[in-house]
Amino acid sequence: MSEFSDYFNFSERLLKRLRNKVDFSQINLESSVSKGVWITNGKLNIAEEGDEVLIGIRFSKKGKVGFVSSNLPNKFDIYDEVNRLSEKIDRTSKFEINDISPDVNAVNEKYEVRENGDKIEELNLDKLGKDANVISEYLQEKKTKTNNVFFGVTLIRNVFMDSTGSLIESKIPLINSLVTLVIDELNPITRYFQTGYTGTYSDLHSKLMDKLKDEINILHKVSKNTNKIIPKKYNVVVGSEISGLMAHESVGHPLELDRVFGREQAQGGSSYFDKGDVSNRRRIGSDKVNIFDDPTISGSYGFYKFDSEGTKASKRKLIDKGIVNSFLMDRSYARKIGMQSNAALRSANAAAEPIIRMANTYVEPDNITFEDLLEQAKDGIYIKSFNEWNINETRENQKYVGLEAYYIKNGKLGELIKDPVIEITTKSLWNNVAAVDKNLEFTAATCGKGDPMQGIPVFIGGPNMLIEGVTVY
Repeated sequence: MSEFSDYFNFSERLLKRLRNKVDFSQINLESSVSKGVWITNGKLNIAEEGDEVLIGIRFSKKGKVGFVSSNLPNKFDIYDEVNRLSEKIDRTSKFEINDISPDVNAVNEKYEVRENGDKIEELNLDKLGKDANVISEYLQEKKTKTNNVFFGVTLIRNVFMDSTGSLIESKIPLINSLVTLVIDELNPITRYFQTGYTGTYSDLHSKLMDKLKDEINILHKVSKNTNKIIPKKYNVVVGSEISGLMAHESVGHPLELDRVFGREQAQGGSSYFDKGDVSNRRRIGSDKVNIFDDPTISGSYGFYKFDSEGTKASKRKLIDKGIVNSFLMDRSYARKIGMQSNAALRSANAAAEPIIRMANTYVEPDNITFEDLLEQAKDGIYIKSFNEWNINETRENQKYVGLEAYYIKNGKLGELIKDPVIEITTKSLWNNVAAVDKNLEFTAATCGKGDPMQGIPVFIGGPNMLIEGVTVY
């Protein structure tokens, strides 16, 4: 089977055969074309391209869920594997009961993100390499000690079908760039940029250059800076890069319902929520805190219209005026708390088990200006970007180290500060948010979860955010 239509027909036949074996089944069939280049200091390091077809079959039998995947080396192997797993389920009684069947009528839909200009299937590695090298040479001209530039493109075609008759087809072009640079004026600093979106490859250069031009000169100043902060409590304004990271790490992950129920406790950690606490509208922040996760943002790196079990995606309000409003859920976990899925089931590819994930997580902006925010802070510090962070396994205690940071004096930005450090609990962080401005910005990121690890594309975002009374050292 070499053509995608052959794999499609095979999947339909497989679904029919499974009807006599299992109670419910769903198939994700995916074909992808990927191309990428690495440039190091103006020289080609790696160039690679490939295409593959993957299939993942998820099924339930007697309330127990099985998953089988393959790159289809033999069209009979995968049915035999499903059959063997089905027979194992018949012989065991200790699996947790899970219901993955849909609670809506069958869905039939087709959607795609259109490419304008250069098409991924027509792009060659030579052009990718030349385009990436333009960025690398620019960074050399700006006196970086070293730089690595990756340009990657992937065209993903996915077909979802299930035994109720649903059929959802999608085509999404995923554009990704990673830039790592080192500047060493007086203090060596390393800066990492990720630019990612769904859409047209031709837009990548301008998106990346806009970001680099804004930062490269200030990074040289940061590298020369030796002005250490006086340790004490400050009113702290964090930039969108940090407010988005805080939302992703200390709100998004602990609100993944599989994590709350302990599914990945031995690998990725647990949550400050207990499964007995999920029915309570618990307050974790001030009334200035509103946090969303929205897979449907056009052009976003985490874009999708339907999740991996065919549930229609929509904007999800996780935190409403500081109070937990919703968890991230798939069908089986939502039913454990008497609710419906909000389309949070994703996988890195069709051959990986789908698990509950974020998409585009962000703090909602308000209507005040950045200048208003500084005036409200009055005397404090502004941390625009970070160079390291970590968070504990329950997502309660976290640390952020600033990269570009300034004193705020009398409501105005002052001199640069070197490496300010915030260590704070999730409760203290969000309960001390006093204001957010109107400048919503997003940053592309790759979110990791699962074992084996699954990295998936997401946006993190937010406005500038004022947190009062934070100990900084």
